[in-house]
Formats: sequence, C-alpha cells, structure tokens
Amino acid sequence: MKEITIFSALYKPHVGGVERYTEELSKKLVQKGYKVNVITSKYGDLKDEETIDGINIYRIPSKVFFDGRLPFYIPNRKVYKKLCEIVERSEQIILNVRFYTLTLLGAKLSHKYNKKVFQIEHGSGDLTMSNKLLQFMADTYIRFLTVLIKRHVKDFYGVSEKASEWLEHFNIKAKGVLHNSINTEYEVSEYKNFKEEGKTIISYVGRVIVGKGIDLLIEAFIKVNETHKDIKLLIAGDGDLLDKYKNEYANIPNVEFLGSIDYDLVMNLLRDSDIFVSPSMLTEGLPTTILEAAINKNVIIATPKGGTVEVVLNEEYGIIIKENSIEEIEKAIEKCLNNKDFCNKISTRVYEHVKENFNWTCLAEKIIKIMEE
Repeated sequence: MKEITIFSALYKPHVGGVERYTEELSKKLVQKGYKVNVITSKYGDLKDEETIDGINIYRIPSKVFFDGRLPFYIPNRKVYKKLCEIVERSEQIILNVRFYTLTLLGAKLSHKYNKKVFQIEHGSGDLTMSNKLLQFMADTYIRFLTVLIKRHVKDFYGVSEKASEWLEHFNIKAKGVLHNSINTEYEVSEYKNFKEEGKTIISYVGRVIVGKGIDLLIEAFIKVNETHKDIKLLIAGDGDLLDKYKNEYANIPNVEFLGSIDYDLVMNLLRDSDIFVSPSMLTEGLPTTILEAAINKNVIIATPKGGTVEVVLNEEYGIIIKENSIEEIEKAIEKCLNNKDFCNKISTRVYEHVKENFNWTCLAEKIIKIMEE
C-alpha cells in the first residue's frame, strides 16, 4: 500500500479551512487505497496518536501563540525519530502553509530522505496581525521561514489562482492550482431549522475577528431592516470580537449571534439561508464558506478576496463588492431582496459551477496524477 504523509500544523479539532482541506483530501486518498498520515500540532489533552476515518494522526508537542493561529513545534528526540521513520517509508510528502515550523521540519525531512514533496499555499496575502510591530515581526518571520523551506522544496501549488499568484512575491513560480473543494454530497446527521416563516435569512459564517467586516455587515443590515422588516441576520462563528459585538448589538432586532457551531449546524444554517455575505478584508486562499454557501444555493455577496472570484466569476454567479463599505453591502442586499428571479438564477448557476469544479474527488485525482508523474 502506497503511503502519503501530510504535514499540517493545524488540524481538527481546530476549526478552519486548512484543517478541512487536509481532512477531506485525506479521506479521499484513503478511499482510493492509500495509507495516509497527518503530522500536526499537539496542544491541550489531545492524544499523541490516533486513527480517525482511516487517517493516522500524529500530534507533535507544540507551543501555540496568537490565539492558536501560530503553533511552534517543540524539539523532541523521540518524536523526531518517529517522524524520520514515517517520512522514510512514505512515497509522497505534502506540506500545508509556509509559515509553520512544522512545515519547515517536514521540508527538511523530505530532503534528508530524498522524498517527493510539494507545498500547498492556502493564502493570498500576509498573515494579518493586530498592530504594526507584530505585523513587522510576522512578515519578517514568514519571509525567513520561506527562504529556508525553498532550500528543500522545489514544487509549490496554490488552493486558488490568487494563492498561486501570491507565491510570486517570494520568487516562487507555482506549478499549478489544487483548488480548495467541498463535499458536494454532504448529508447532515441531524436537522435543525433556522428558517422563520415569511423571513429571508441572511447569514455569515466564519471567525468573528478584526478584518472580517462583520461590523459593516451588521450596520448595513440595520439600514436595510428599516424598510424590509421580513429579514433576519444570523452570524455563526467565534473569535475575539464576539462578546463585543453581542453587547453592542444586543438590542438590535433580527440580528442573532450563534457563536461557534459544529459543521452539521453550519450546513443546516446555509441550507436555510437565502443570502450569504462574506465582507472579509483579510487575505484569503479560497474561502471554504464561499463553497459551502454555493453548494447550498445561497446568493453570494462577497469581497474579491483570494479565490472568491474563481467561484463568483461575474454578476451571473453572485455579487462582488468592489468597495467594502456599509453602503455597498446595503446596496447588494437590497438588490437581492428586490429581485427574486435574479437570485434564483445566480444561486443555481454558482451551485452548478461549484459542484462540477470544486469537489474533493477531483482534487484527490489531481494529486494522484502529480505523484504518478
């Protein structure tokens, strides 16, 4: 049985796009007869080793910084020896995200044992920090780490065209795109109804942090709600600003914060949602939530960040906000509420586009082809 090892510094139960990408890709590769190992960070009381859905998970002792976003592995002789054994017997090594020390370790081990290896870029801009000093430190650290990784890895791919283009900032020419994808046949195990009779549901799913534009969305919704009483805004996700927003908007009608919810409930929410808004101002690879909204036939209103424009190709697939402001979001929501035929057409078109081009089976087959070549 051929063996593939994926280095992904963040993995479930941590929630995010990279984590889901790694999990779903691994599942597909297991289904196709490969033995798959995921090397990831250990924190809290998680097990050192376990097998879930046929995927062998090895967690490396780590110290986590910046609200869990930046884990650093802690050198350990016994763990290093184990990793050497895994890499040595693997046919292919896949590295996720450049700015993790675990990625660098995977690159070095791949070089040491002369293994086929490539790295997948999941962003289309710098890691965003809360102040200028931290931003400078993060940028310097990432560029330094990238230089070291380039010594051991020659092949790079992006999860979107934008992610591949971003690599050029580091003098890296991407070999191609391995699109972020979605399970187009996902079935929830338990159904919860988020619908309210006679109301149009507008949703946001993602981290509640600076740069996601959630405050702009809420303010735009409040303005629209003055003339359209039959709408409701549901915001799902956790983050630094959740409590702040809940307090600020506690008395605003038709705005509800759901907090952190599991994937089944996310998909339930999007199935009951009519309009999905992603007002992010952060760097994105190809946001998983855009794909999730599309496959649930939501009308998508979004900023042109990362690979979003590869899903919402033009105005026949959704609404791209050129300027991320309260006025632009308000105008886009108004357009959807006042033209139901327009909404039905574009939500169906983006659904078909995602179902055909952004599924995990296609991704797994592309990676297998790369390995065979």
